[in-house]
Order: sequence, then C-alpha cells, then structure tokens
Amino acid sequence: MLKNCWIIDSGATTHICSKRELLTDINNVSTAQKIFVGDGHAVTTQGTGNVKLAAHIEMKNVLFCPDLHVNLISVSKLLEKGCNVYFENETCSIWKGKQKLFSAHKTNGLYIVEGHT
Repeated sequence: MLKNCWIIDSGATTHICSKRELLTDINNVSTAQKIFVGDGHAVTTQGTGNVKLAAHIEMKNVLFCPDLHVNLISVSKLLEKGCNVYFENETCSIWKGKQKLFSAHKTNGLYIVEGHT
C-alpha cells in the first residue's frame, strides 16, 4: 500500500521515489549510490528524475530507489525551495508564500500526502 503513497519525511535528505512510472526525464546513474534509511539498511539508487505531484507541483532531481517500497518527500528539500512546512494536530501543510501546495494527514504515525499516488 505505501508504495503508492507519498510520505512527508523530516529525516530524508532528498526526495525518493520507488515507482519508475512516476518519474519523467529519467537519468540513469553510472555509479549506483547507496542511501541509508531509518532502520539502518541501505538501498541503491538507479537514477534520478522529476515527479509531478499535481498540475503546479513538480519535484526535481528525485532519486529512483525501487527497493525502498515507499515514496518520500524531503522536508529539508521543500525548505530549500522556499516552502514552509507546518505540522499541526494530525495534519502537515506545505505552503509557498500565501499558496497552499498540498497537505498530508497522519495515519499510523506517518504523514501521507492525500490525493497523490
């Protein structure tokens, strides 16, 4: 189930996608890069690309890691792009200026982006 979701991750240093079909402008990596995840094991990147979350929201340089089995949105990357991230009660909202880009609702301890698969 989580392979079809996007999870807001305050610990991720970059956006990561596990589904190749969600990526556009894919660049295969010449040297595989290891990414260490929360439980300490490593997954290997197979490329980078862009992901369109909605008509006006595109994430660039997203790592493609099919072995991860989830899709992660990096809070630190959002902040680098000038977004503000607000956690309140059971919701996480992402804003750019006065425009709300998207939100996530807390489910089983994870903030899952609604309406995007």
